[in-house]
Amino acid sequence: MAETPMAVVAGAVLSTDEGVPKVLLAKRPTSAHQGGKWEFPGGKRMMGESPTQTLVRELEEEIGIRAKAWRRLIRFPYAYPEFTMDFEVFRVTAWDGMASGCEGQEVRWVPLSELRQWTTPPASLPVIRALQLPPQYAISADPAGDISRWKADLSATLEYGAQLIQLRAHSLSGPAYERLAQEVIEQIHAAGARVVLNGEPEQAARWGADGVHLASARLMPLTSRPLPEDLLVGASCHNPQELDQAVRIDVDFAVLSPLRDSPRALGWDGFASMIADAALPIYALGGMSLKDQDAAVESGAQGIAAIRGLWGPVS
Repeated sequence: MAETPMAVVAGAVLSTDEGVPKVLLAKRPTSAHQGGKWEFPGGKRMMGESPTQTLVRELEEEIGIRAKAWRRLIRFPYAYPEFTMDFEVFRVTAWDGMASGCEGQEVRWVPLSELRQWTTPPASLPVIRALQLPPQYAISADPAGDISRWKADLSATLEYGAQLIQLRAHSLSGPAYERLAQEVIEQIHAAGARVVLNGEPEQAARWGADGVHLASARLMPLTSRPLPEDLLVGASCHNPQELDQAVRIDVDFAVLSPLRDSPRALGWDGFASMIADAALPIYALGGMSLKDQDAAVESGAQGIAAIRGLWGPVS
C-alpha cells in the first residue's frame, strides 16, 4: 500500500527593507529532521484544517505573527528517504505582530537574491526558485520585418515593468541574432530586468545573457543541466514526459502549453492536473494576458507567459 504523503504548509513571509525584498527564514532544531538548516516557517496540516488555516496557525505558533494577506506560491510532492510530503507554500505579504522565534529558534530576514547562499532543506529549492521569479514571463515577437517597431515594442515592454524576457528570434541567422542579442541584453539589464535566449546554452553564457530557454527538442536529449546555477534554465513543455525531463535535468522553470487557442488546449483543469507532481515553477502559455494572472496562480502556476499578451504596450 502506497504511503500517504504528509501534508505540510509553509509561509514565505516577505518584507522590504530600504528597497531590498527579504524573506523570513527560521533555523530548524539540531535534533529535528533536516536539523540545523534554515526553513520557511510552517508545519503539518491538522485533521480537518484547510491549507490556509494551517498557515495562519503555524505562523502564529512558530514566529508570533498573525497572517492577514497571502497567496499560494507553489505546491508539489517531495520524497525524502524518511517520508514523502505534499508541500504547499504561500507568499505572505501582510501580518500583525513582530516576527520572532517563539520556540527558541533563530530567525533571520534574508534578501531574496541571497537565498541560495543559505543551507536549506532540499525541498526548499523549488520554493526559492519561485520566489526569485516574477509572475509574468514576456516572450519577444520575432524581429523579422520592421526592426524599428520591434525595438519600440521592447522599450514598451520594459517600461511597463517586465522583469523576465525571452529573446526569441528564429528568423535571424547566427551573426544577426548575436548582434541583436548583444544590443538588447545591455538595454534589458539597464532596465533592471533579466533576459534568457531561445537558443543554444553556450550562446547565453558567451553573450552575457541571464540564461537560456530550451525548446522541447533541445530539452529532451539532455542528460544534465546545461548551465551553472548562476544562470537561468527554462524549458518549453507540452506533456508529462517533457515536464518530467525538465525536473530531471534541474531546470529553474518551465512553460506549459497550450492553455487555450489550440485543438490540443489543456484548459485550466488540464493544466492543473498536468503540473500537480512537478517540483518547479511553471508558467501557463497559450492565449494568456494579464487578466489570466489570477486564474493561473489558482491553478498552481507561477504565473503567465505570453507574446501578444505581454510584448509591447500592455494595457
